[in-house]
Amino acid sequence: MERSRFSRIATFFKFTLSCFAILLGVLVGILGVALVAGTPVFSAYGPDWSRIAGLALLGFGALLGSVVALRSPRKAGLLLLVTAPMMGACLAWSQRLGRYEEGVSLTRLLAVFAGTSLLFVLPGAFWLVTSRAGWSPVIPIRLMPTRRILQVATSFLLFSMLAVVGVVASLFLDPVWESCYKRTPTVSVQRFPGQIVLTGKIVMVGPVGSSQLASWSLIHVHRRFWGWPAWAPDFVILRDLFKKTEKGDEYFVDARRSSGLLTHFLPIIEIYPCCHTQDLDRAAADIRALQDGPPRSGVRIIGSVYTDMYVTSEPARGVNVLIAGPGGKISTTTDQEGIYDLSGLPAGHYSVWVESRFKFENERHPLSKAEGDVKSGEVWGATLVACSTPGVCDQNR
Repeated sequence: MERSRFSRIATFFKFTLSCFAILLGVLVGILGVALVAGTPVFSAYGPDWSRIAGLALLGFGALLGSVVALRSPRKAGLLLLVTAPMMGACLAWSQRLGRYEEGVSLTRLLAVFAGTSLLFVLPGAFWLVTSRAGWSPVIPIRLMPTRRILQVATSFLLFSMLAVVGVVASLFLDPVWESCYKRTPTVSVQRFPGQIVLTGKIVMVGPVGSSQLASWSLIHVHRRFWGWPAWAPDFVILRDLFKKTEKGDEYFVDARRSSGLLTHFLPIIEIYPCCHTQDLDRAAADIRALQDGPPRSGVRIIGSVYTDMYVTSEPARGVNVLIAGPGGKISTTTDQEGIYDLSGLPAGHYSVWVESRFKFENERHPLSKAEGDVKSGEVWGATLVACSTPGVCDQNR
């Protein structure tokens, strides 16, 4: 009787330890898949394929090994041991080609190789040792050879479900932003493949992350300008930093398809440097330029002027805007939406700035200025800021 009780305790211990190993592999796999899903492989600076390959092996290898371990611990052990050196080599190679480092020592490369490989060597060795020790698998149901297809289909379905969970988990990672070093003109034509311009309403904001802001929101598409085909769903996930209070806000979205390896063809989009994504009431100039299209002759200069870009975002109405170009200096006045708009101008180099100065508490503050080269048939303009609060917005966006 004591032996029988000991046998039951041992069986329970083996089962618990096996389940813990599988759960740990699933968690590691989901994290790896999430990192791969959020990795910018289509960025303008070129993908780091060695790092992506290493993360993919880490994620999908851990998931596949965990699924296989449910039925065949020995096969799972061999799979993980074979994958270990490949994953370590990929991540070590990515360290060697690090963009922001002068050089990486051999000791560090070996440490990265050993550390990443160990993530697979330990569970692989665990499954091999336990299989030789005669531990029964977590799912001991034996399928007949004629039902092998059902076994493979079940394993594939479980693996796919875990991979989908990893893709969803990528939405909880804080987006990696690229710096903006230049001004972008008012949105009028598509500037690069994959650019998406639409308007919509925020119906849900994701959970708050480490930045105290949500890294994504669900947007109901109202109007599609380009990039988002008519057959695509009316709901899209926009990766950005949102506050919980932004639910219900109308948005003007200037974005691109997700650059993640696994999310590029899903209804997930993300902002890019110097884009025009903002509240809809601050995108009047962009929408007007989109509705009118490119000018039939000459160039068109259109933009917005705000009294305070980051505090009140109120349009500056009736403000004189100076436009200097090949035809000399021209003065125009902003309308009720704070927009200055001139068409039929000759092509060339232009500068725009606000002529007057807003007075606030008996102080005068500088207003923004922008310049650029405009070709015939193009639309150009900039958002100018008339600062009404000292020290808050003395620069354009």
